[in-house]
Amino acid sequence: MAGDLRQELPLAMFPSGHGWTGNGKGSFSDVGAPLIVNTDRSFKIETNGSGEASVASSPELTPVDLSGAHVAFHCQISFSNRLDRVVLRLASGNIATDYAEATIWEDAEDPVILGSSFEMQSLSPEAFAVNGEVDWSAINRAQIFLTDNATGKVTLYMAGIYAVPTASPAIVSFAFDDGRASVYSRGLRKLSAYRYPASAYVITDIVGESGWLSLEQLYALRDQHHWEIGGHAFTLAAHNLPDGYDDLEGEELEAEVDGLRGWLDEHGFRRDTFAYPKGAAGLEVRALIKRDYGAGRVTAMGPETLPSRDDYTLRGSSINGQLQTPAELKERIDAAVAARTWLVLTFHDIVTGSPAAATEYKESAFGEVVDHVRALQLEGENIEVLTVADALGALPGNPPA
Repeated sequence: MAGDLRQELPLAMFPSGHGWTGNGKGSFSDVGAPLIVNTDRSFKIETNGSGEASVASSPELTPVDLSGAHVAFHCQISFSNRLDRVVLRLASGNIATDYAEATIWEDAEDPVILGSSFEMQSLSPEAFAVNGEVDWSAINRAQIFLTDNATGKVTLYMAGIYAVPTASPAIVSFAFDDGRASVYSRGLRKLSAYRYPASAYVITDIVGESGWLSLEQLYALRDQHHWEIGGHAFTLAAHNLPDGYDDLEGEELEAEVDGLRGWLDEHGFRRDTFAYPKGAAGLEVRALIKRDYGAGRVTAMGPETLPSRDDYTLRGSSINGQLQTPAELKERIDAAVAARTWLVLTFHDIVTGSPAAATEYKESAFGEVVDHVRALQLEGENIEVLTVADALGALPGNPPA
């Protein structure tokens, strides 16, 4: 997230005498070196390991206008394997009865915890559930709830909360993982009707095999239809491991990532973005992807905020064709338009009949989703369809991809 886009909020900075307090569950204290960012404005919350929430509460603060902004949460988490959830509550009055509340992290919704350093998680106002009355233009109280999973203590080092200006327009990106032949025969057929590009992430050792995209088709997608061709895996065997690349380590992992990089370079495909197999983006894997790519996409539900919470864990949900109907995806598109966020919809195999697997999506249902985006554009909604790489280039503060 570009530093010049953060507007510091008085309610969330922690100078000496900040006035925030703990609730007596676990511990609460100021932070000493080296875990200080923003000069002296950090504190830490620690749970007691019993599954009870440790809560940090602000005093009444100078009102801050959060209308028309995304909320970025800046922290570091220690012992993330013990984390149950982190919740942020904001209020413009009595925070016990009238508040907006959002989950910052919860394993079921976002399995990638950015706990290796002080990093950002970001949310749109639509991600907050409102209880009672909240005036978003006059937020003057905040609470942070930290809960462990009862297997041990968790510590959250808090650095700040920021307002991030929203971008316009909203963005929808269509992505296709694995490189199935149906991406060309069915996905492209629908998207090209409106000149919509997409991002195709390929498993390189099966390119050209029966049922999979050929090298010629990949070139056609890129050169004739302006699609992004990105890396997903070097070998099908590594892709199919239960936790994808996270099940590899050391030389074995490096050989897989090096092989993928070499194949993309050899065939002239840019390494703008990468899609993690199984959405698994552990620290060792992420380090190599940061070395080789401009960004990486996981399978967290999203939508992604503008700018992104982290370019190497971009939220781009994997669509389950047996569970997620066109109506549900249309609602998510409408919500992204309303919040001016970036929605990445990730498909795998487009099929003519009813889906027999979670990775299949019915062609007619896919057509409904694409048609809905076009209908919104014709109605005058401010929405663009971009590849994942081009969306990153379109965001404020980011250079073109």
